[in-house]
Amino acid sequence: MLAAGPHAPKGRGALPLGIGRDRLAVVLAAASRLRGAGSGRPPRLRYRPMLNWVPMLLLGASAELGQVLFFDPGQGRHGVACSDCHATREDEGSGLLRAGHPLFGVAGRPHWRGDAGKRTYPTLADAIAPCARIYQGAARPDPASLAAIAAHLTGLGGKSRRPPLELRPDLRADGDYAQPRFLSGRPGPGRTLFYRACHGCHPHGTKEGLGGVLAGLPADRIVAKVREGTGLLRGAREPGAWMPFYGTDRLSDEQIAHIVAFIGALPPPGEDPASGPSR
Repeated sequence: MLAAGPHAPKGRGALPLGIGRDRLAVVLAAASRLRGAGSGRPPRLRYRPMLNWVPMLLLGASAELGQVLFFDPGQGRHGVACSDCHATREDEGSGLLRAGHPLFGVAGRPHWRGDAGKRTYPTLADAIAPCARIYQGAARPDPASLAAIAAHLTGLGGKSRRPPLELRPDLRADGDYAQPRFLSGRPGPGRTLFYRACHGCHPHGTKEGLGGVLAGLPADRIVAKVREGTGLLRGAREPGAWMPFYGTDRLSDEQIAHIVAFIGALPPPGEDPASGPSR
């Protein structure tokens, strides 16, 4: 008999043997990777990183697996982890300025991604899937992995009722970001902000990384990418784009102006970034 794990929900929503619905979804999705079952030949496992964790899933450790996957950049072709865009709480102490909001208590929000009726994203795992597709580059997000990450996030803050998340984009209807407020920054504070918000994807601003080289780009182009990201705010994603946008509550206009000033004073691509601006 399968023993109930330590994270099995009690009461409403629980299934026989103490297996919660979320965990059952994880186990069934993992089992669905067995190929050849019932075909007369030995089953063969499709390669998935999480198959190493199937024993843990059977023991009820989906939340623990979800924690590993949350920090794993290998979930898609872009090499981006959930933790690159989201902290698990605002006061984590890393100093990084992430585009995404902290996810502590996310399971207690009434809905996700503005889907007030929960028609498109009825569960937290469903709401995670677009991130996996767009930002991580997973062509077919793994249902078991999504369910495990959702279990991890639910464990962080439980399902206590919380207000819906208020996004604060700053989209200019005319697309003109060559505004004075973005052109009056200083390279010194911009350097600090750049290394907290941008360096992880754009090394030093002068090298290719997860994102492209920034040195030499026009100021308004940089601001547009920071404020609009993939372009989805305008209703259509730019081909191949997967940078998230920074709302006004993630980076202020003044902070962006400083970052723009720092990038504008960088040496040409290929030169030592240490020779770049410091004031």
